Amino acid sequence: MPSLRTHQPGYCLSCINSPTSGGTISRPPHNYHRHKVASDSLYQQVCRESAHKWREAHPGYWKQYGQNHPQQVERNRRRQQRRDQKRRLLLVKPAKLLLFSTAEDSPQG
Repeated sequence: MPSLRTHQPGYCLSCINSPTSGGTISRPPHNYHRHKVASDSLYQQVCRESAHKWREAHPGYWKQYGQNHPQQVERNRRRQQRRDQKRRLLLVKPAKLLLFSTAEDSPQG
């Protein structure tokens, strides 16, 4: 059985067959890792275990990073708040569309 740690180049067939690629595989797609994780459960498991091992080996890293980089922490916080707000808006929009699906049901009609 091959080692789980060796990188074996592969290509997502949906990327190769996309209209923008022209069916060629001259280089891996820019989002190779995302596609590989989505399509290969073994690769996904190895990535998850690797991250877990790193976090165990460096237990106070993120706390120390936050203390040493307060501007970055604030920037990340603002960006996360924007993402959360977008997600909430996306969840609300379909509900509004369902509530007022016909002109006679809408508040204006």
